[in-house]
Formats: sequence, structure tokens, C-alpha cells
Amino acid sequence: MKLFRKEKKPAGAYCCPICKRGYRHAGMAERCTRTAVCRLYNTPPAEVREAWRLVGGAASLGWFLAHPILGTEPEDSGLYGAARAVQDTTGELYAMLHGGFPCADHVRRALHAALTGEVAGIWPPGHPAHLGHVGDVIRSVICDARGEAVARAVRPELLEGMRELEERVEALYDEIIPEGEADYEEDAIEGIVRLSDAVIGPKPEGRKPSLYLVNGRFLVVGRGRADVRRVMMGFGLSKPRIQGISPGEKFEDGRTAEDIIKTAVRVPALIGRMEDS
Repeated sequence: MKLFRKEKKPAGAYCCPICKRGYRHAGMAERCTRTAVCRLYNTPPAEVREAWRLVGGAASLGWFLAHPILGTEPEDSGLYGAARAVQDTTGELYAMLHGGFPCADHVRRALHAALTGEVAGIWPPGHPAHLGHVGDVIRSVICDARGEAVARAVRPELLEGMRELEERVEALYDEIIPEGEADYEEDAIEGIVRLSDAVIGPKPEGRKPSLYLVNGRFLVVGRGRADVRRVMMGFGLSKPRIQGISPGEKFEDGRTAEDIIKTAVRVPALIGRMEDS
């Protein structure tokens, strides 16, 4: 009886992208740590991965929203101009990431693949999606990502770039939905939560919880707006309006926001209504 064996790749079939040393397996080549430069690019520190996940993820979503518009709208239209402004900002963010947070291509590809997998789960390829729904989800995720970047003390130049991206995505959404009223039936909150989780990634457990006011009524404790959206999704509340409350702000009963946060038995959680506080 003849045995069929899987053909082995010859030694050196795969090369480290940095030092070009040969390896038998692609994974071994990508994890090469032969030189200091290999270690820097192939196994970058957490700060680099976090920047590419958070800032690069927000930029990728901005590009995803704007890019199809550039191929369908006339160049003299307001919609095209707003989409072009978003594209320009994403390019500037990518340039800053490449300059300040170096890493190998396979590191960026792995992070990007996780995000695109979630995008495909929300808007499957080949199925038409309402551009207003796409814009509503992405603008909310970028807002969450910028808030998270502030909390994590991301470098000032990246924060400024994310602020500009948020403003330009909002301007693009206003062009997509000029009357300010969404004309689609899809619920945006599930997509917002999924993409926020993919872009923001695991939250540091040491991050201090904050108090948020939702729709002018509900009080929610969470570590970021994505936490708040996740809580409200459980109550079926679509498109919540989220407002952060300063820890020192006082309520009518004399308690501060920080006092109310201390009453939460878990985080995140809905802990009350404004009239109860």
C-alpha cells in the first residue's frame, strides 16, 4: 500500500521580511527575532499594536465609508467633496502610523483582517447596504474610538488626526442624510457594538469607570461609550444619545458623579434614572 505524504517545503522556502533569513514555515519567518530590527518589526510592543488597532482601525472604517462614493458621484458634488476630505484624512493618519509606529506587514494584516471580518459580518459582500446605515454605524464607532484614544493618552498628533477624521466623517454623513433624519430601517446599534469591540480591543482593567447620561434620562457606568452602547442594546434602545458626566459634577441630592459610580456593583451597568438620583 502506497503512503501519500504531504510534500514538505524545502528549508529556506520562507524568508523573514526584515533580515531575509530562510525558514521552512511562514509562521516561523514572521516571528523571526534574529536581530533587534526583526524583534521591533515582527513582534512590536503593545503600544504599536494598540495604535494600529485603534487609530488604524478608525482610519480604515473612514476609508470604507468614503471610497465607494468617489467612484459613483460627480467630482463637483458636495458628497464627492466630503468623501474626498475623509480619504485625505485617512491617508494622513496612515502616514503618521507608518512613521511613528513601525511594524511588519503581517502584523498590520492580522489586525486589519479581524476588523474586516466584523465588517463583512454586518454588511455581507454582494448584499446591498444602505449608505446611511453604514455611515451611522461608522461615525459612531469613530466617535467611540477617539474617546478611547483620549483615555489612553495616545500621542497628540494622532488625537488631532482622529478629531479631524471624526469631523469630516460627520460632514460626510450630513451629505448622505441631508435632512438629518435617517430613511433606513436597519438598527445601527448592533453594528456599532461589534465594530467598537474590534477597533477598541480589550480594555485595560485598570481604566477608571465613568458615568454617562443616555437620552437625557438613564445613568450608565462604563469604561467608555462602547460599554454604554452594549448595555443599552440589551434594553432594545436604538441609537442612544450618550453624554459623559464629569466626576465632580453634583446632582440635586448632593451626590457627585463619582459617588454614584461607587454604587455600581459591576461595570458596565445601568444604575438608575435621572429622577432617581
